[in-house]
Amino acid sequence: MEEDFLVRDLNTGEVGNMSESKYAPDVGYLSAKAEAPSALYDEADLKGAAERVEIPKGATLHFQNITEFSVAKDAQSNQYAVYTLVVRSDAAVPPSWRVYRRYQEFRNLSDALRGEYYAMDERGSKDPQTSSNYRKFLTQMANQPPFPMERSASRSSAPAESKDEVDHKVNIDDFKLIKVIGKGSFGKVTLVEHKASGSMYAMKVLKKANVVKRKQVEHTRTERRVLGGVNHPFIVHLHYAFQTDSKLYFVLDYCPGGELFFHLSRMKKMPEHMARFYTAEITLALECLHEKGIVYRDLKPENILLDEIGHVKLADFGLAKEGIDSTVEGAKSLCGTPEYLSPEILDRKGHGTASDWWNLGMVLFEMLTGLPPWYTTDRQKLFDSLRHAPLEFPYHVSRTAQSIIRGMLTRDPSERLGGKVGAEELKTHAFFAAVDWEALYDRRLMPPFNPCSKSDGKDTANFEREFTNMPTQSVDVVGRQNRAASDTFQGFTFEEKGVMD
Repeated sequence: MEEDFLVRDLNTGEVGNMSESKYAPDVGYLSAKAEAPSALYDEADLKGAAERVEIPKGATLHFQNITEFSVAKDAQSNQYAVYTLVVRSDAAVPPSWRVYRRYQEFRNLSDALRGEYYAMDERGSKDPQTSSNYRKFLTQMANQPPFPMERSASRSSAPAESKDEVDHKVNIDDFKLIKVIGKGSFGKVTLVEHKASGSMYAMKVLKKANVVKRKQVEHTRTERRVLGGVNHPFIVHLHYAFQTDSKLYFVLDYCPGGELFFHLSRMKKMPEHMARFYTAEITLALECLHEKGIVYRDLKPENILLDEIGHVKLADFGLAKEGIDSTVEGAKSLCGTPEYLSPEILDRKGHGTASDWWNLGMVLFEMLTGLPPWYTTDRQKLFDSLRHAPLEFPYHVSRTAQSIIRGMLTRDPSERLGGKVGAEELKTHAFFAAVDWEALYDRRLMPPFNPCSKSDGKDTANFEREFTNMPTQSVDVVGRQNRAASDTFQGFTFEEKGVMD
């Protein structure tokens, strides 16, 4: 059974599903009808095919079509399917060539392009010509087919190994455990490497017993649905989800920059231009969630991650609530982190998406000053202050920053900045006057701080040693799923469809 990629043909602009017969295996930018005449290749037939291809740097590459798929053998004589792609570049010598790719190589490219944000959403997609992974896929080993290689008469005659690759259900054995990078009351987060592709991910592991005991089953289900249904450059992306008898696994983007809290605790406070950049990216992430009827409810520096170059990624959707289309009502639970609770949540008056703008005001204040407003370890005093205390600022906080924070920390949610028409109220505030929102969304604005400037972006330098020194061995081994346990979390399993879905 083939996985249902949504794809766009660059030559025609047409979009369709991989499962439709006219589409060959693809990664979004590669799709064409495959022809499959019967014949047997041998090395003599393809002597001229190994002609060297010279491609000037930066030359535009045109994927033309997939002409056929064939059967090749590896060193152990195991069969595998090979797809033949025809590629053209007017600046190259010769101007067209062939490359030969296995199904797994399509999947690896899909993962790579997804990580580079060449993903389709309502705003369209970026041209992949600048992606080194895309260019390598279309040029590496040009005109060098594997031997021996036999053409197949039809796609249904592809060898079993190719079908296994498509039908394979992801599980813990597909990943190499590297280091623990976080731990909470329900489980831990581990840096892992996908063995087949080499991609690095963060694997969040929850113990089912703890989830059930703490009555967090519905919250966990919500987190799975939200992560699987949202595709945004500033929200952590879910790649896979699976379960065993005792545990649930989320396989997510790895953000080697670590938590914003990690860096803020070392900087003590941030300059305004840096706080503005992060606040703007968070605003776009919250705007996306609210447009989908989701209120986040747990915005704090610990849940704001930084990727390898310093862009924001919101994480941990365990307290998110779906079906909220009002700024002031729709949800009733008392939930969140005490220091950041909005008055309407604290008083259980009912709340909507405006509660997220309160949280953003608290986070912006903390970035500029080092602590959230009214911070105290005395819980009752904290709650009284959240309800009634005046808001005071250190002298170094600018007037425009004070203005937007006061707007977001208005206690009446219907009068709060963002409480009337949503994110647009924030985006037009003077604090963001210099922000190009379209360029920000497209990640064309350089972050003010690169957390991985002294590392390769794959290590754990930006995570606390109390986590990275923990053993990884406690992660489950693969086992048969208990029916009752799996029924409790029915529908949890997830595997992303492709780079253009």
